[in-house]
Amino acid sequence: LLQMCISSINRTPALAECTPVSVLSCFMQCAALGLRPSDVDGLGQAYILPYGNKNYATGEKQATFVIGYKGMLKLLENSGIYATPRAV
Repeated sequence: LLQMCISSINRTPALAECTPVSVLSCFMQCAALGLRPSDVDGLGQAYILPYGNKNYATGEKQATFVIGYKGMLKLLENSGIYATPRAV
C-alpha cells in the first residue's frame, strides 16, 4: 500500500497538494476493493484524482477515488456474476 502511494504521488505531483487524509482514504478504498491505481500499473482499474474541490475549513485540495471501467469488470469477475470469455 505504501509503495502504491509513493508511486502515485511521484507520477502525479498534484496529489502532494491534497490533504493526506483524502489521499490515504483513496488508497484504502483501492486496497479494500483489490484494485490498483492507474498510476501504478497503467491498467485503468482505478484513478486517484486531485480535483479542485477544496476543503472549506482549510482551503486544501481533496483527492478523489474513481473506479475505471476495467476496475468495474474486475469487481464483477471477483463477485462471480460475470466471467470474461476465455479462448479454449
